[in-house]
Amino acid sequence: MRILVATDDLSLREHLVGALKQHWYSVEAINTASELIYSLTSFEWGGLLLGPTFAGTALCTHLASLRSRFTSLPIFALVQPGTRLSEAFNAGANDAVMSPPDLDEVLSRLRELDRRNSGSIASVLDTGSVAIDLGARCAIVGDCEIPLRRREFQILKHLIAHAGRAVAAEALCQCVYGWDEDLGSNALYVHIHNLRRKLPPDTIITVRGVGFMVKTR
Repeated sequence: MRILVATDDLSLREHLVGALKQHWYSVEAINTASELIYSLTSFEWGGLLLGPTFAGTALCTHLASLRSRFTSLPIFALVQPGTRLSEAFNAGANDAVMSPPDLDEVLSRLRELDRRNSGSIASVLDTGSVAIDLGARCAIVGDCEIPLRRREFQILKHLIAHAGRAVAAEALCQCVYGWDEDLGSNALYVHIHNLRRKLPPDTIITVRGVGFMVKTR
């Protein structure tokens, strides 16, 4: 699940980003309204985590505007003291908690939000030749579970979610990596190479001039 974090509070932003990354989320953090609109219109997100204030404006003002424009975007709101949770829900939040938040509660609710948004409680994505267990965060080939590193899991999950279709290398990088991370230009290819060593031959194929694909059986 790829999360966009938007809040004026630097300490809160860093706290949220650190906790989410520790739990295998792909996270971006922004602090201006122009960055928010650009990010939401340019990339796919599993959810938006919106702080009590953003770009100098109160939460509910942003919520109403965002909900009218991005109707299917899951929005998780952090509500400042003195504001009712019901106000956030009425303005368009899918879920909301008081700020400063309990991180365990945020993580639990994000998982539930992800399940509701997917419309399924399935914990395994399966192509027929290889599967990925979203709970155990490992690959499954036959009866064997194959441990994956965090980036490997994120890459394989995205490829399997688009099984049978080529995923552009640039799009894969945008989905998996944060813009604020200092990565070499060949980082994606190193992870693909390591995945190929762990999986059966031809599980991940290169589509010349495009990117990579996991074939369906």
